[in-house]
Amino acid sequence: MEALAAIDHAIELDPQNMAAFEKRGAINLLMGRLEEATSDFNTVLESDEDNVIAQKGLGLSQAMFEESEEALTSCNRAVELNTTDAEIYNIRGALRAAFGDRAGAISDVQKALELGLPADVAVEVEQRLHDWQQAESLVVEEMDSYIAYSSTRNGNTDIYIIKPDGSGLTRLTEDALEDVFPAWSPDGQKIVYGNSKVRNHLWIMDPDGGNKEQITFGEADGAFPAWSPDGSQIAFDYSEGDQWDVYLLAPDSGELTNISNNEATHDIFPSWAPDGSKIVFSSNRDGYDQIYMMNADGSEQVRMTSQLSSDGAPDWSPDGEKILFSSFQGETSDIYVMNADGRNIVQLTNHPANDLYPEWSPDRSYIVFASDREGGSDLFIMNADGSDQRQLTSRPAIDTTPSWRPVPTEFTVVPPGEPAENSEEEDGLLFEDYLNEGIVYFLQDEYGEAIDLLSEAIALQPLYVDAYLLRGQAYYLIGQFMEVAADFEKAVALSPEYTDAYLYQGLALASSGRLYEAVDDFNQAIELDPNYATAYYFRGMAQGDLNRPDQMLADLQKARELGLDPEFDAEAERMIEALTQ
Repeated sequence: MEALAAIDHAIELDPQNMAAFEKRGAINLLMGRLEEATSDFNTVLESDEDNVIAQKGLGLSQAMFEESEEALTSCNRAVELNTTDAEIYNIRGALRAAFGDRAGAISDVQKALELGLPADVAVEVEQRLHDWQQAESLVVEEMDSYIAYSSTRNGNTDIYIIKPDGSGLTRLTEDALEDVFPAWSPDGQKIVYGNSKVRNHLWIMDPDGGNKEQITFGEADGAFPAWSPDGSQIAFDYSEGDQWDVYLLAPDSGELTNISNNEATHDIFPSWAPDGSKIVFSSNRDGYDQIYMMNADGSEQVRMTSQLSSDGAPDWSPDGEKILFSSFQGETSDIYVMNADGRNIVQLTNHPANDLYPEWSPDRSYIVFASDREGGSDLFIMNADGSDQRQLTSRPAIDTTPSWRPVPTEFTVVPPGEPAENSEEEDGLLFEDYLNEGIVYFLQDEYGEAIDLLSEAIALQPLYVDAYLLRGQAYYLIGQFMEVAADFEKAVALSPEYTDAYLYQGLALASSGRLYEAVDDFNQAIELDPNYATAYYFRGMAQGDLNRPDQMLADLQKARELGLDPEFDAEAERMIEALTQ
């Protein structure tokens, strides 16, 4: 080709002409000359690691050359540099699917379709997306739960339930009045909701819509009910005029108690701590709507957020560690999460539409919320970290105020290093039997047997952190990195302050080529323990794989300064010597 010959000549005249290398890489890629394309793009990136065209081209050529791990790393970097390139999202989606990360794959191809792909490519991608979503729904359906919500889909506001995979849609109320604000009882056997027959009163019904019973009366309004964890009381918004307070209602006796009892215009959106000792709610008593916490009897009311924004609809996580809420930081609302003590506020959604009414899934893996991003209001589900946001309902209607049905369990989270209750299986074997045998096999390097036994232990005590940590290490030692990531992700979810879980999860991600995510986990481990030498070491190695020699050098030097194990120290010394020559 004349064009290629001209570019070759330009490079001969000026070997520093990076624009020529970039163009030649693109031509080589189109011609299927993948080795040459890879070489050209690498040359450009050695000069400018932030060159998005070269980073994208390198990812494409590596993918076509079936260098999947390297391609995924390049695509991650390309997305980081340019978040509006549909093609690179599509390629990364295919790579994530190859690594078993179906949720990530779905998120990427949805983004690619949203940004706009050529018509012929879009048809193929839409079919691939459908297939992945069908497979993903089988996983989600295992949660064996329903989401209750209010909807105008049939012209009137009624209560519906739906499964997290979009199946099982059922209408529970059917009258001419507005039925709103559904909330499940802790055993999942009742739903409390508001009905505007005269005033907005609270009613209770069975999950199939039967046995409807009114439980509040008089001239006051009630809204946003929340059942206590023991089922004995319902907290809700109560108003006899312009002022709203949080009240407690005993469903059996009808006794009402004002517990927030403040002269603010409104105290609303109560949500219980899992142990029933505290309630979070939203109040405008200090001007802006902010999140507050109080004891279940109304004492010790403390402000949790202090933002120049309107914060509302808090929801306490099932393990008691986190609190979700929505916040208007401008003209629209997004979903945020913070620690139960009010620290470490993290934004989970970032969309020009309004994202509202977040609610945890029973295992804290997912979040359901309402959003008007598609017009009207629909329900969406995302992972607990805000990733993989996917639409659950889709209709020109108002679908809002979701409530996830609890999955009752007697298990409690057992932190690392603490013993668990010795649950017994039908065959008479105890949790400790499986756990101890699993440890023995692990120490004998018989990792397959260890994994089987630890899996049995986890089935008996599914919230025992150490079992996930040990099984994750066993998976790591036999190279099953997706399973490693899953186990340590679970350990992190159960015990967010446990540094080793972040370290091993980072190692698993790095071994799968997901280097940017690995660095994030190493960052988290270091944030929790600034003297964690091993985390600095592995972060430094990941920085090297990302072609960041300065960061690699700094991390390895810090690791040696803090004191590394001999097996890592020798390698760190060798790498530092190579980097400083």
